[in-house]
Amino acid sequence: MNHDDYENFRGTQKEIAKSLGISTQQVSGLKREGMPIASDGKGHVAACHRWYAERFKKSKSSIDEELSRARVKKIKVETKKLDLEVKIMQGKLLRVVDVHSQLSVFLCELHNEMKMIGAKNCTSFSQEENSVNIRNVIDREVQLSINRAIARVNHEYGAKTK
Repeated sequence: MNHDDYENFRGTQKEIAKSLGISTQQVSGLKREGMPIASDGKGHVAACHRWYAERFKKSKSSIDEELSRARVKKIKVETKKLDLEVKIMQGKLLRVVDVHSQLSVFLCELHNEMKMIGAKNCTSFSQEENSVNIRNVIDREVQLSINRAIARVNHEYGAKTK
């Protein structure tokens, strides 16, 4: 087939699909997107090839742009991650797992301390008739228990981070 024949050849969608190496369903979709195929289902094969090549260039260009944007986004995310890691090392931020661990230790220590309040004060409670005095002893013991639990957590957590 010479150049003029190629330029003037009008093929069916099936022939156009075969010449492009794609399915007839893909050609139908491309026709809806603007591939130059007439309403009778035929198109100049050369014009369809040029249109397809141009569309592919645009697709490749948009893919390159998306890839470039994705790379920039990845760099920004990695930079943010490094910034957070530096802040953690500087002690400006705590990791959630560390806070959770610290809180679990605190609650366990506090629970143990609270259980001891009744045992330590059992005799004084039984001899005390004034409920206000009992309440004051309990308040004081609770505050002491909280302070001891905090001190133990600080000691344990401080030892792990050093």
